[in-house]
Amino acid sequence: MADYGSRRRFTAVRLLLVLTEFPPSIGGMQTHAIHIAHYLHGLGHAIEVVTYRARHPVEAAAFDRTLPFPVHRILSRLSHHHNLRLVAGFKGFDAIYASTVYYGLLGDRIPVYCRSAGNDLMRPWIAYPFQRFSSLVAQPWIDGTLYNRFVKWRRPDFVHAWFRDARFRLMRQALAGNTHVFANSHYTAGILQDLNYTTYTVIPGGVDASEFCPPVGKPEGLVYLTACRLVAKKGIDTFLDAARIVRVHKPNARFVVVGDGPERRALERASDGIAEFVGRVPHDEMKRHYWSASCFILPSRDHVHRRTGLRDVETMGRVLCEANAAGVPVIASRTGGIPSIVQHGYNGLLTEPGDPAALAAVMLRVADDKSLTARLIANGLDLAKTKFDWPVVLEQQALLLTAGRKHQTAVSA
Repeated sequence: MADYGSRRRFTAVRLLLVLTEFPPSIGGMQTHAIHIAHYLHGLGHAIEVVTYRARHPVEAAAFDRTLPFPVHRILSRLSHHHNLRLVAGFKGFDAIYASTVYYGLLGDRIPVYCRSAGNDLMRPWIAYPFQRFSSLVAQPWIDGTLYNRFVKWRRPDFVHAWFRDARFRLMRQALAGNTHVFANSHYTAGILQDLNYTTYTVIPGGVDASEFCPPVGKPEGLVYLTACRLVAKKGIDTFLDAARIVRVHKPNARFVVVGDGPERRALERASDGIAEFVGRVPHDEMKRHYWSASCFILPSRDHVHRRTGLRDVETMGRVLCEANAAGVPVIASRTGGIPSIVQHGYNGLLTEPGDPAALAAVMLRVADDKSLTARLIANGLDLAKTKFDWPVVLEQQALLLTAGRKHQTAVSA
């Protein structure tokens, strides 16, 4: 857990945190959830967390007993209107802090602040967006069975196509009810503007800089690393094509892919052995992969699914923050929210998406230009500590949340 150091003290308020994922299983969104909960509690706020029902109840219960605040694992993974009724039943709170914009539907009863990662706007994951039968769908045995089947089928596209319009209508209604949105990048802010929502603040980042801080020394060899969910937008095919070009000039170079997803089998076949596919790695083990790498690559691109029409693009790229904190030079595509994290020539290098030759040229440049590499590493470490670190990110959110609460109180008075 991040060392938050000395923190400003705020007037204590009662906050209900509605976090769609919460540890003990740790991933990108879950990382944000546990940090914001500990941070707000540490400021003296009285907080309670509401989250999904646990898929592993014994493990979750053991984890929850270690926390200094209550956790209610009661939300359905499918039925959003059922969840709204549950959250509305919590009384005596001054505000809601949510990890998506969808709880803005409660904004007429209580101030709702949320962090939007952009994907909740572009591809609303409101599994069952209808009021009719929402209580039935939320029944634990129905909810669990359908969700497990959905995951086993690797989230089939036809479900997204069926519910697409209803989900977007519900998302737009919910967005309008939010008191304030913390956007994770200028790209996400642009989506908010397109949806006529203007009460937002851009706060990029989110990394435990101390946890990822690199050890002294670096393993020998040239290792190019990428880590992501293996889906079309990540551009791993571009990475593999670039790897073939780099291998001609650097015969001993290794290319490592960390992550899993629906594209994995096809990518492994297409790689023809050029890359090592590690699979999914627990978040707390990722730092070792960063530390063993010579360079981190995120070749993402803007992707529109031909069947569902859903757009998928990198709205920030938390792995870039982690790579900076781990002392690894980064190369990424100039797309989506990535330029909110990577300043070209300062803490990383940007290339055009979908161009293997351009990517390979930059990969070779990083391998050969030691002064450039050293500068990218030093600047990346600095930004990780001063801009992307959790205490920096969360203090900005807490300041805005507290300022908003004072404003609400003044208006009420």
